[in-house]
This record gives sequence, C-alpha cells and structure tokens, in this order.
Amino acid sequence: MKILVALRRHKWRYVAFVFGFLLFVSPPALLIRAAYHWMGSSANTDLHKVCFRMPWDWIFSGDFAIFEGRYLMISFIIAVLVVAFFFGPLFCGWLCPVGSSTELLSRLMPRKCKINLSHKINPAVLRYGFLASFVLVAVLSTYAAGLGVAGICCRYCAASQFQNIVNVIFHPTELAYWHSGGIMVIGAWLILGGIFWQGGRGWCLYNCPLGVISNIFHFAGSKLGLTYKIKHDPTNCTECYKCEDVCPSWAIKRHSKEIDINRHTCNACLECVKVCHKSCFKYERG
Repeated sequence: MKILVALRRHKWRYVAFVFGFLLFVSPPALLIRAAYHWMGSSANTDLHKVCFRMPWDWIFSGDFAIFEGRYLMISFIIAVLVVAFFFGPLFCGWLCPVGSSTELLSRLMPRKCKINLSHKINPAVLRYGFLASFVLVAVLSTYAAGLGVAGICCRYCAASQFQNIVNVIFHPTELAYWHSGGIMVIGAWLILGGIFWQGGRGWCLYNCPLGVISNIFHFAGSKLGLTYKIKHDPTNCTECYKCEDVCPSWAIKRHSKEIDINRHTCNACLECVKVCHKSCFKYERG
C-alpha cells in the first residue's frame, strides 16, 4: 500500500503529523492547554484557539484593545510566519492537522480516481485570489456589519469543521449542532479536495489564508537568500518524475531535466528529497 511506503520513506514527517494533532486538536490540544494554563484561563482548549481569521477582524476594525487575552493566537501566527520566512512553511508541511489528515486519506485512494489539475492551472493565482476575498470579508464585517458577513469565515472554515468531527467522535450528541455550511465544507475539504485530490491538499492550495501568507513569507525569504528552501540539481536526474508525483502541493513542474519549484505553493515537506534516489533535491539555505 502506498501509504505504508510513504511512512517508511519519510517516517519523521508522519510522526510530526501525529504530534501536530496532539498539540492543536482537542481533546489533547497540549500546546493550547499548556498556554491557557500558564495564562490562568479556564476557556475551552481546542483548534479554534489558534484561529487565523479573527486577528484580521481586529486589525481592520482598529480596535486593538480586543487583543487583550488573545496572546496565544497572535503568538501562534507570528511564530508560523517567522519560521516560514527562514525555514519555509514547515507548519503547513509538517504539523498542520487539517492538511495532514486529508493528505493521508488521499494516499488510500487509487491514483486514477483523483483530481489532478497540476498541469492545467497555477494554484498560486487562485490562492491569492482567495486571500483577497478573505481580506474583503474581514473589511466588510467591520465597516458594513449590516451585510451579515462576519460569520462566513467561521461557518466555512475547514479547521473548525475538523475540530467538530473530532468532537462528534468523543461526544456524538454534538452532531445535532452541525449546519449546512459545515456539511458543505466537509464535502469540499475532506472529500473533493482531500480524499479525491492528487496530494490531498486541495483545501490547503486554495482556501487556507495561513498557508497563503506563509508562502508569501517563504517567497520573500528565498528572494533575499535568507531562507532554507528546496533546490534541484539536474546533473544526475534520470527524469523519473517521482518527485512530481509525491509533491502534495503541486509545487514541482518538470521541463525535461529542468525542474521548477513554485515557492508560492511549496510547503517544505521534503517528500521530493526523500523520494529521489539520485539526491537531486536538497534542502539548504541560499
């Protein structure tokens, strides 16, 4: 089975997937639980507490007083972006429970059943378009509250629905609180953009604001020569293209022996480094 091959090839990344779940998803949510204990807070500790949407609302509302008590959320975002600038989007490729879960499930599906548009569209273009719409919603929710768009991002958030699924597993009665928006997200994120998506990262590619901005920071760092990034040396390339097949973020484009790596989508998962038997890929600074 392909998933077992992947586990053997890159075992520490999949250990990190489990670690990411334990850190951020309730009921364990170890990192969030520890932070709230340190802050003396008795609030629920779950994946919502590292939301990337709400800070946008605070920024565009100009009400910085609302940052009080939200240090965990702000610290999390800053940490993810700083790491992305210097080392690439490691949170996306190694720890994010939302993306890792669908990537693993996708590996169980035969390749012929998956959606693969990697040679037809540039994911970067659409994901930046989504980011623009995401910011627009934040602006409208602040300055045009009468439109009632403030709850859109929460209702259609994959992280929120992922936590809801886990909650139902431990507390089946919570199924009664699901809504049509949540069911639509499960269809788009988990099924269409996950299980039946080549690489299993469809939602990550197009609908995750934290992923988009992480890649902006990664791109900036790579242009300045300050970040660690994936590099390709075509000298020993045999044109097997296994690197392109295993890349979950469609960041690798082949042109005979020449390989283009899209910094706008690469999440530094290092799958290409692990699969290449000729050591054509390296993760290094420069």
